Amino acid sequence: MTITERPRADAILSDELLERFRGRAAGYDRTNTFFHEDFEELAALGYLAAPVPADLGGWDVSLAELGQLQRRLARYAPSTALATSMHFYWVGMSAELHRWGDPTRDWMLHDVAAGH
Repeated sequence: MTITERPRADAILSDELLERFRGRAAGYDRTNTFFHEDFEELAALGYLAAPVPADLGGWDVSLAELGQLQRRLARYAPSTALATSMHFYWVGMSAELHRWGDPTRDWMLHDVAAGH
C-alpha cells in the first residue's frame, strides 16, 4: 500500500476517528492490551507513513507537524499516541537521514510506505 495522496490536515486525525479511539482507550489501559483497532485504522489511513518523504510514498509531514498530530492523538488515546511515537522515532530519523542525502535507512521508509 503506497500512500499516493496526503489528506487535508483536518482530515488526518478527524474528530470522528479520535472519538472512536477515545471510546476504546480506557479498555486498552484497563486490560493492558495492544491497540489493535486503533492501529489498523491508522495504518489504513496511511498515518504510520506520515513522515516518509513523498518521493518514497509517504506524506512528507515535517517532524513539527507530526508532533502536533501526536499531541492531538494523545488527548484522545494516550497509549495509542505513546506507541505510535515509538514507531515515529525510527521512521522520523530515517526520513531525516533521507532528506540529508543519506540513503542507509531508505529500506525502512520503503517498507513503512508499503504498509509493513
